[in-house]
Amino acid sequence: MSDTDIRVQMFGNFQVDVCGQPVVLGEGRNSKIILALQVLIYHYPHKVSRDLLLEILFSDGESADPSANLRVIMFRLKQFLKNTPLHNYFTICGNANYRWLECTVPLFVDAIDFQRLYVQACQSEESSAGLSLFQEAEKLYLDDFLRFSAVNNWIQSVQASLQQKYLSCVDNLIHLLRKKEQWATLYPVVLKACNMHPMEYFYCVGIDCLLAQNQYRDAKQLYLKATHVLRDELSVAPSQALLDHANQIDQLLLDGHETIHDLQQRLCETEQAHGPYYCSPSSFVDVFRMVCRMAERSNTSACLMLYSFSDFQGRSIADSSKISLAGSSLREALQNCLRRGDTFTQYRSGQYIVLLTNTSSNGFFIVHKRICEYYHNHPVRGVHLRCIQKNVNSSFFQS
Repeated sequence: MSDTDIRVQMFGNFQVDVCGQPVVLGEGRNSKIILALQVLIYHYPHKVSRDLLLEILFSDGESADPSANLRVIMFRLKQFLKNTPLHNYFTICGNANYRWLECTVPLFVDAIDFQRLYVQACQSEESSAGLSLFQEAEKLYLDDFLRFSAVNNWIQSVQASLQQKYLSCVDNLIHLLRKKEQWATLYPVVLKACNMHPMEYFYCVGIDCLLAQNQYRDAKQLYLKATHVLRDELSVAPSQALLDHANQIDQLLLDGHETIHDLQQRLCETEQAHGPYYCSPSSFVDVFRMVCRMAERSNTSACLMLYSFSDFQGRSIADSSKISLAGSSLREALQNCLRRGDTFTQYRSGQYIVLLTNTSSNGFFIVHKRICEYYHNHPVRGVHLRCIQKNVNSSFFQS
């Protein structure tokens, strides 16, 4: 059984893919030959009457003999397909009254799939299946039908019909997702609708989505975009509903309700750092106390480690340059051997404190061994690495 299929995009640009690879249509993309192919694909697997093809292809009245020209176009279409991978799968058939397309592999057309999903969704509108079907249909509608093809009455007619179904699809999604308060899911739907069909209603719904998620500054930006599009591009004055949204946004910004969003941005790390969290000694105290509370409440354990340096007789080292070199080597070892959820700090010159979270005594020995191995790859002559360890568990709080 063959895995080959053909997928046709008719929303926006016209594109035909065979097994995921686009077929090059060449310079004839906007010719009557391609238009004939588009009509046959759109009606597949049904037959297209000769009269309908004549009306679609020669509605401009430029042809003196439409019937003869139709035969020529169908002949040229067959020749055109022979120069593409489609000749292995497409066959143009016809008789005195009809023309049709035969395809030897599964043929998927986005415009047809959209209409099928839309009809199924309307039949089960209020159910969860209806919501899922409306969402699938909405995703297929990338742009208006054959938007970049030459102007043609048939294209405009189909375009208007599909556009009406798309707007109905968006209306249904607004209704269903609003009831479920799924604002994050609804927002990209209405934003896409705004970009294709800048209707004030969609902008208002988009602002509602952002306000419900406390994204007041983004709501302000969307309002400004809406007024720009309406006034400058469509020459339409904003309605009272849109102005009411603007007043609501300004009041929320004035009240400072957006500070939780700003606070989140300020609290988060500016970069996605790898390895453990390094902080100042005073911050380490706060982290340690918080971890202690969490460990006590959840009955988990942590491990506190103190690293320092001495000579091999256990005496302190007076040479500050050696301490500095050893400290750099140890810090690199800690940065590469500790987990992202662990914390460490330089407590004093030549002293580093490490806090391992959610670990046991056995876990400590594994981590300590890894640190020592890494450190001894970059040893400092005459400097010995020492470590004292203390488990942070229920007995720790009783001591």
